[in-house]
Amino acid sequence: MKMIKRVYNTVFAPSTSIDLATIELEKAKKAFLEAKTHTEFYAAQVEFESIRIKRLEEYVNIVVEAGELATNPLRQTVAPTVRVPVKKVPAAKKVARKRVK
Repeated sequence: MKMIKRVYNTVFAPSTSIDLATIELEKAKKAFLEAKTHTEFYAAQVEFESIRIKRLEEYVNIVVEAGELATNPLRQTVAPTVRVPVKKVPAAKKVARKRVK
């Protein structure tokens, strides 16, 4: 009978403060990890958007300075091609080119 009472008390007994604190500690650790993940994600997103804003601001400034005709191919007028004769230049010594890898 005592054995049954002990099993019953262990299963259905109210939780101790240490048990409750342990459970809450695990929940806090999980919440911390989730918040850390969100922090890293949003930090990367902030960096991405900053670069995007800089690129778009540069583009808009170029368009404003040059006007819409410089960037819109549908509104550009087709300029005639003019060929200019080029004088022949005497050949110089051959220079060995360096290869860039």
